Parts: sequence; C-alpha cells; structure tokens
Amino acid sequence: MRKVKIEYVDIDRLKEWENNPRINDEASKKLSKLIKYYGFINPIICTPDGMIRAGHTRYKAAKLNKLKKVPVIFVDFKSEEEAKGYSISDNKSYEFSKWDITLLKDELEGLDTGEFDIELTGFSEGEIENLMTQYHVPVTLEDIGKKLESYIKAGPHRCIVISFGKFVSPVKKDEVIDEMEFIQRSREVMNLEDEKRRIIALEVAKFIYERVKKWLNLL
Repeated sequence: MRKVKIEYVDIDRLKEWENNPRINDEASKKLSKLIKYYGFINPIICTPDGMIRAGHTRYKAAKLNKLKKVPVIFVDFKSEEEAKGYSISDNKSYEFSKWDITLLKDELEGLDTGEFDIELTGFSEGEIENLMTQYHVPVTLEDIGKKLESYIKAGPHRCIVISFGKFVSPVKKDEVIDEMEFIQRSREVMNLEDEKRRIIALEVAKFIYERVKKWLNLL
C-alpha cells in the first residue's frame, strides 16, 4: 500500500497539467462557493515537481477564493504513463456510482428547513425542485401533510410544491385562489392513465388545499 502525507504548500508552487482532458472552468466557480463555506478539505494530488495529477477543479476554485496555501499529497509515480493513467482514472471513477434518488430526496428535504443554504449541497435550487417533483407516492395523507409543513416552515418566500405521482401543485404566499383553481393547476393529475390513481390524486389535492388555506389566509 502506498503511504501518503498531506502537506500545506504555496498554491503558486503547483502547475496545471496542460493536457488535462476535463473542462472545469464552470465547475470551479461552483466549487469555489463550497470551499469558501466548508474549507479546503480534499487535498490536491501532485507529483514532486508540483504538476497536478488530480484536483484541477479544486485548484482553480482555490485560486478564485484567493487561497495562498492548499493541502497537497505528493505522489512519486513510477512513470509519466502511470501518473497520466491515475489522473484520468480519478476523474472517471466519479462516474462509477449513481444516486439513490429516493434517499437523496429524503436527505435534501431534511436539509431544506430554511436554516441551511440548500445549494451548499452542490445542487442548484432548480435541480432540487426537479428531484422533488419526480415520481414519488407518499404512504399516507398524513405523510403529505408532514411534507407540506416542512415547506411552510421554510418561510413564506418559498413556493410550496407537493408531488403525488405526476401531480404537482404550486401555490405562492401572496396568491388568492379557490379550491378548483388549486386542483386545475395540477393538470397532470387529469392525464394519469390509471383512473384509481387519478381519483386518489384528486382527493390528495383537496386534502392539501384544506391544509394550506389557513396559511394562505383564505378563510
């Protein structure tokens, strides 16, 4: 097993691999926000001459944050071919795993309380909203109610989004709508092929409306 040691070195000592096949300028801008909040935790991998072999995006993000020193692991590879092979494999390995969407959605929902900047997960608000509106069937109406309350607690500036199958109903705090309008906004409910699911979804729409109308000052 190769032993490694983390050193904090001047960032100007490091050099980018000019043939790095990854396009990461936009990614480094996003990562710079995360590094600014969490700190520079994941070391850059370099050969003894300071050439970066893994961590180009982190390097650029550190530059954007004007960091003077960064954590580095220096590795003396057996050959230039091995160093290049490692660099490519390090990037490729991120593609080996996939998200468990159900667990991911649960964790993101748990973080979306209004007390934590949800985009510090690396996901944009748009990406999170898309995840939340993917197919998902809550176990009971009470489960839906709990999810609804979590959105309300996030603050009146946020849009409430409730999903049931392909059913999505958005309501904003300053809007005044009646029950039929609330249901009509869930147009996809009407397009469900399964009649039983359509009926259930309509009942859910009515249930949600009752839960939110006090909060919306519709009484």
